[in-house]
Amino acid sequence: MKILQGGVIEEVSFDINIHNKELEKMINIPKQCESINPLDKELNLHLAFLSLHDFYEIYQKLPENKLDDINNIFLIVKNIMENNKGKDEGNWLRNITINKEFLSDIFKYSKSQISPICSYGGGIVSHKL
Repeated sequence: MKILQGGVIEEVSFDINIHNKELEKMINIPKQCESINPLDKELNLHLAFLSLHDFYEIYQKLPENKLDDINNIFLIVKNIMENNKGKDEGNWLRNITINKEFLSDIFKYSKSQISPICSYGGGIVSHKL
């Protein structure tokens, strides 16, 4: 299809009704993306955030890049897996393949901050690719 002349741009707006459930119920039910990912990165990422949240509640800090903190957070991952497997909202845990390297990287660098200029530059680079 080839555009030969300019077109008309028209703004269209309409109301959308969104019905959300309670966060406490939905936090344990991740919405998986449409793409099927062999490493279950979406589910591993959700498990990582749940684990980081529990770690912060227990220790009042995010894990540092130390063996003790990493071991403690993997105990929390194990605890989440065991406590939620039988529940209806925890059924996503039955099908997950835990990627320990992926989770370990998230936990090790959870205290890191990306400067705004780096994220801006990364956005420009990603659009050029």
